[in-house]
Formats: sequence, C-alpha cells, structure tokens
Amino acid sequence: MILALQMILVANPTTINVFWDTIEDATKYNIVWWKSEGDIGDGGNDTVDNTENLYNIQNLRECTDYVVSLEAVKGEEQLQIEEKSTQTEPQAPFPVLGMQVNPLENEPTLEVEWIPVVPVGNCDLIYTITWAFYSTPDKEERGNTTEPHYSITGLNFYTDYKVCVTSSVEGLSANSKCDDETTVTGIPGGPPENINGVNSTTEALTVEWDPPATPNGVITNYSVTWSPDDPSEPIITTATTFTLTDLKPCTDYTISISAATAKGNGPLGESSQTTLPKVPDSPSDLVVASVVDQSDSLDVSWIQAVRPGRCDITSNTISWFLNSTGDQVGSMVLNSTESYRITGLDPWTKYLVCVSAATQGGNGPTTPYVDQTTDEDIPGGPPENVKVKNYTTSDSISVEWDPPASPNGVITRYLISWSPHDPTEPVTTKDTNYTLMGLLPCTTYTITISATTSKGSGPPSDTSDTTQPDGLAAPTNLQKTSNTETEISVSWMPPNISSNCQIVSYSLWWEKIKSPVNISPNVTQYTITNLSPETLYQISVAANYGSSTGAATTLKAKTTKDGSNVGAIVGGVIGGLALVAILGVAVLKRNKLKKMMRRDKKFRMVRREREKMQHSHGCQ
Repeated sequence: MILALQMILVANPTTINVFWDTIEDATKYNIVWWKSEGDIGDGGNDTVDNTENLYNIQNLRECTDYVVSLEAVKGEEQLQIEEKSTQTEPQAPFPVLGMQVNPLENEPTLEVEWIPVVPVGNCDLIYTITWAFYSTPDKEERGNTTEPHYSITGLNFYTDYKVCVTSSVEGLSANSKCDDETTVTGIPGGPPENINGVNSTTEALTVEWDPPATPNGVITNYSVTWSPDDPSEPIITTATTFTLTDLKPCTDYTISISAATAKGNGPLGESSQTTLPKVPDSPSDLVVASVVDQSDSLDVSWIQAVRPGRCDITSNTISWFLNSTGDQVGSMVLNSTESYRITGLDPWTKYLVCVSAATQGGNGPTTPYVDQTTDEDIPGGPPENVKVKNYTTSDSISVEWDPPASPNGVITRYLISWSPHDPTEPVTTKDTNYTLMGLLPCTTYTITISATTSKGSGPPSDTSDTTQPDGLAAPTNLQKTSNTETEISVSWMPPNISSNCQIVSYSLWWEKIKSPVNISPNVTQYTITNLSPETLYQISVAANYGSSTGAATTLKAKTTKDGSNVGAIVGGVIGGLALVAILGVAVLKRNKLKKMMRRDKKFRMVRREREKMQHSHGCQ
C-alpha cells in the first residue's frame, strides 16, 4: 500500500523549507514553485532522489505568495502529487537616512523629511513618526505615512521637541532615527500668572506675578496699567514686580499686565487690589464649643473687630488646625458675621481655631488660638489586626487585637461573640485579648469583636479559626506497593480518630520536593513519578484536620536500576490496568490452546499405538 504524499511548508523571508514523507516506491521527487499571481515560469524547479525528504527553495521575495508542487515519481510514472500555497515572511527594513526636521516660520509646525527606504520584497513599508516634548520623551504622539515626509502640526510655540522616524514592515521595525528641534517664537499664549498684591499702604500697592505658563518665546518685557487713575501710557518693566504709587486709600484698583516676546504682546492678566489705611485689629472674645451629639461639629463665636477708619470690615476668615500636628484642616471666608459652625470634623479630636477680620486693604492679625475637642461618637472602624494566637487547643481559641484606628472616643470595653454555640449575650472585656473556652474539637469558629465608647458600639471585625482535634493521629500501614526506575507507588490506612474531627486531606512528601502533595481524604494510595533510578527515598504521609496537620508516618523505598522492568506492568501509570487485562486474556487463551494441543497430541499417540497393534495381529 502506498501512503499518501504529505508535504509541509515552512516559510522564511527569502526561503521556503519543504518537508515530506517519502513514498516507498518513489525513485525521485520533482519540486516546482512559482508566484501565486504569476505562472509556473515565474519560479523554479528541481529534482531530488528518493533518499531526500526535504528541500530548501532560496532567493525568494519577502511577503510574496508562492505555490509549491511536489511530485513523487517512479521511473517516468507519476505516483502522487501535492500542491500547497504559502507566503514568505517579512523582515525588518533598513533605517531611514538623511532625516531633517525644519520649523515653519510663522506657525508651530515641524516639517520632517528623509530619504526613502528601499522596499522589502512585496511587503508594505510604513513610516511611523513620533514626537514629544524633549523634557518628557515618554509622553509621545505619533503618526503614520507611506511617503518620505510628514508635517507635524498643532505644536506649541518655542518648544523643544524630540522627533523620531521609524521604518517598519508588518510589525518588524528598523532602528529609529531621531532629531531635536525647536518651534518658532509666537506671542505669549496666556497672561502672566498669579498676579498678587504683596504690599499695600494708604498711597501705594506693590504687585508681583509669574511669567505666562506658555510664554511661546523669550519674554522681553511686561506692560502694566491700572484703573482708576491709570497713566496715559503703559508702564514697561522687565521685572516681575511693580509698585503703583500716588494712589487713593481704601480704593479698589484693577491692575492689568501683559507679557511680550519679539512677536508682540500676549493677553492681559488682571488682579484687583485695595489700598488700606490700616489693617483691622483681630476680633475679640473668641469662644469655641463642642456640639452635643454632633461629633463632627464645633460652634465658634466672637465679637467683631472695630472698624478701622473709613474702611468697612469686609469679611472674617476662620481657620482650624489639628492640635496634634498643627496642620491646617480647613478655612472659611465669611461675610461680616460673628458666629460659625465648623462641620466635617473627626469625632473626639482636639482642634485649634482662630479668626481674623479683613478690610478692603487685607486681613488683620488672627485671634489667639482656642482649642476644643469634638464630642465622642461610636468607633469609626472595627478593632484592627485581629488574629488568633499560636496556642489554639481542642477546646479553646485565644485571640488578640488592636484598638480601632479611629476610636472616636474613649474605648470603654470590647464586645466578643462567636458561632457556632455563641453565648446568649456578648462577652465584654477591657483588654485587647480574650480566650474562648469550652469549645468543641475540630470546629471552625467565627469570632466577632467590636469596640464601644460612651456613644455605643462600632462596626465589628471578624476572624475565624479551627480548634485542634483531640489527638493528631498519624496514618497507619504505610507501605510500598510497586516501584520502577522512576516511580514508587505507596498505600496507607487512615488514622484512628475519634470525636467529630474529620480528615480533610492527606499531605505526602519526599526528598527534593518543594511542597507536599495534597491528596483527597478518600484516597489512600499515590504514585510518585519523575524520580532518579536506583535512589533511596524517604516518604512521609500525614493527615490534615482542618487547619492542623497530624503526625507523619514514614518509610524508605528505593527505585530500581535504569532499564529494569521490575514493576513495569503493575506500576504503569498510563494503560497499566488495561495492559494487565489484555495480558491476562492472552495467557488464558494460550493455556487453553496448550491444553487442546496436549489432548490432540495424546489422541494421535494412542491412535498410532492402536495401528501398530492391529498391524502386528494382521488386521486389515
């Protein structure tokens, strides 16, 4: 029988490897190849003798579909022929050369151009252009093109960019070529920032500012104007601070500032400032009180500051801080009022509070700090780090914990309950540890603990643990049942256990194993594989009771020599039982056949003896 001709094609960028199964009667193989979109003449052919089963087609084009025909021939007779198609693989192109990056004169655009890369076979060549701020090269943008040039638009003025061009073919990329370039200068993209008054008197205001966030070039100067009473011409300065003089007291002024580059001035930034005759004194008689049953609030009251001259008290600023750290928690600017309720505070926490008054000229000094503690509340969280101590027994579990991270008051006690068989009422303790007594062996208990203040109990924290069995019995009758050069099979009997404890699994281990093997509780045998030939191993097995492991039973067993067949039939892992059954049937048939042959042989011997006797007596 002639097997079917089977051909396998393995494509590379410029070669195709042809593999096939040889045909018994074939004397040679003809190989022909051509492009799928061409004809047979657009390819090549060759012949190899019947001892070959592979051929390498060379000098092909990348990313090209080819048809390969394999013909098995006996003499001049065609036995079989198979034809398959495949496509050659791509390969990375050359990097781009002659890359140039040029900024446009009047807009934030970079023109990128380069020498075209030589195409790779029939592969689709793509150019990927990436650009990013030079200071943050990891935050890049990208674009693709098939042409040797690209315009990067939408950039910022006067900004350093890193531009890279990468040629690629179907995901295979060449090394990138990169260059740095700066876009052209433009007018500032925004006003000066953070315009603030830094000093005021009855006749002067001093302001300062920061350059625009997007200067779009080198800032050459700033233009400053103000109203009312503004000058006829803007004041030009190269500094980022300026003092307005000859002003009127208690007057609101709008100060306008713009930045300029070589291209011109950018947009205006404005700030309103008020001259002051003097800042007001601080308010007096500051009182801070906790609010009963509102643990997140403090009531604050004061007597308003005396009005300084013609300037009205425009606002009061109340600020509060954590007493423990001095960090500011919040502040609130109020209209001319004399009381405020601070909310959103933490329960049972001491705060520092102060108040200041402001006129059109600014804030006056604050009052001395007054401290006060918010009212208690139930604990804001459960006890933390609840854990079971290491000495759990068959009838007790000891737990310990830390107070809640947010006690929200004085912790007066802890409530403890557990299930199953929990007490009618929760157990109370002032300590941060407790031992549950009178428990059942091998039982998993869920323990719930909550903290209590004068306002009540907070949320609970749960943990669980399993009591130990009455005795950590070991499996019995551990024995080797079979072995080969790489395997040892063992079996055992369950341990003698009592009470309500249950075996949840067995752990079996031996030398050179990283962690024990976990075995189902209803399985009492195991075959260890991947062992070394003629090696003595110490094998141990132990029963697992819940989270506890009992004592181990151990034996030593040795694998056979390399190549030994001892135990191969009995200990075979795959098909072992089936093989035994087949061999058994074969033996039975063989024995039956032997018996039949023996009976037949005996019959023939008796028959010959009778014929001899008849012949000797003259019987015909």
